[in-house]
Amino acid sequence: MFLGIEKLEPCYSSLELSGLFVITAPSFSFVKSIFVQTVIENPDTKTALLSFEKRHKLFDVSPVIQQKLAAIYQDGNLFLNTVYLDGDERRLFSNIKQDMDKKVFDAIDLILIEFDQDCFSLIPETALNAVLEGWQNWLKRHKKTCVWLIHGDMAASLVRNKFLTLNNSFNGLANIEFDVSEIKYELIFWHLHTSVQSNVLLNLNFQEATQQLSVAESNALELKNTVTLSLSKNNRVLVFHAKKEGREIFPREWEVFDSIDDVEMDIISNSATTIIIYIDANINVNAIAEKVLELRKHGGMQLKIILHETEHCLRNIEEKFILNSGANLIVPHEVTFLRFETIVYAMQSSYFMRNVPNKIEDIYQINLNDYGKGYLPLGDFISQVTSLDDSAQRIETNPSLIKLTLNRAIPIEEISALIEIVRRGDIFTFTENYLYLFLFQCEQFEVRKALSHLIALPIEDLFLEHEFFSYIDEIRNEIREIALETREKSENDYQTLATEHIKQKGAVARKAAIPIFLTLKTSQP
Repeated sequence: MFLGIEKLEPCYSSLELSGLFVITAPSFSFVKSIFVQTVIENPDTKTALLSFEKRHKLFDVSPVIQQKLAAIYQDGNLFLNTVYLDGDERRLFSNIKQDMDKKVFDAIDLILIEFDQDCFSLIPETALNAVLEGWQNWLKRHKKTCVWLIHGDMAASLVRNKFLTLNNSFNGLANIEFDVSEIKYELIFWHLHTSVQSNVLLNLNFQEATQQLSVAESNALELKNTVTLSLSKNNRVLVFHAKKEGREIFPREWEVFDSIDDVEMDIISNSATTIIIYIDANINVNAIAEKVLELRKHGGMQLKIILHETEHCLRNIEEKFILNSGANLIVPHEVTFLRFETIVYAMQSSYFMRNVPNKIEDIYQINLNDYGKGYLPLGDFISQVTSLDDSAQRIETNPSLIKLTLNRAIPIEEISALIEIVRRGDIFTFTENYLYLFLFQCEQFEVRKALSHLIALPIEDLFLEHEFFSYIDEIRNEIREIALETREKSENDYQTLATEHIKQKGAVARKAAIPIFLTLKTSQP
């Protein structure tokens, strides 16, 4: 079954899942257009139209469309019923549902009902939640699809504000709104049998004479659809996402919490639940590791604990620390939401096999806050590299040392201004002929990518030569060479200049050169 908006992507216009969908529109004309087009698009689907308007107004369309509707009606695939208010709008929905229990609705597959926005203004959110759940359960039980078409000048904002917190109670929500001369169609979420879920904004064209709504030809989808999951009740997914703004539109089966303590209270011992914890740069690694350990001990080895970065915030050493605390998986922020859902699906029925520590102190972790970052004088650089190298060996991780040959044509203060270090344990220094950069956790194959983030220009443009050391014995040998050279010579002008430059604020690199075009003139002989 397809929704009556022409040229709308099939994945957004399909109505193939039993349950309730809601669409708002600024006036009855748009609602009538969706009515008419939906019926015409589904000529073989037994469809019921329930309307508060009189029949002549509902079918005031062009003769061509009237003929199509008449043909569908004669085939027995169109049923029309006019709804009358009994004076109590709060009982309207229960009264309609009682009427649909009649035998005449047994053969109906698709039900289209139009409402005025006033029908919702008097219903509090708690009562509205009960209404939505009642309709959703009834429709699923009877295997029918229903679309509420709500119209009025304030329908979109009224329904959106009331329904967004109740999106687990029905299948989809879409809004049609006027914006000066444009008609905008916003599909906020849309659940299908294929579990497609989206947030899409489109421009529409409306031809009142033919009662046709269509997507503008030049308009492209701003946000693509996201495939969601279908999980069994035994494999619940609980999501902890502290920030309400900027959240993903999660699948209906996922339960979202604003407190990690509420998540912990909602799981039982030896649970097969999946817990997803969203983390950002403000994360306290020790605190989250302790909470992961508590969850693992409380939930048992069937519990799945997944951490998902919202931005790049964890180093390799911190990831290992959290994994050793009892987490199953840490998902980088670069992973798309579609891929992330696939990962969550793949985690179902898995079992945690690593040893769980008795207390968090049993897991060794280096406190990088004890170390510097950025520029260090040569003596401090040698001392910290030696200490960090020992620590890396204990935790079985690989650092890298980069040796860059200075180009005397480029002032050393300009080179310093182009280097931006953000992580502790990543340090650099100068000798008379070289710049040494030590990256605490950086494998040899990652050095090039790391340098592109740390230095604003390609190293080939700044330095004459470069050499990488990624094995611990190589790094130690090079550090010994630097130390021996330092004993024989005092710190030179390059070292002093770099130190003074680092202390200054607002140092900037020189701007790129701009070519000048010259015109050559030739004189006549």
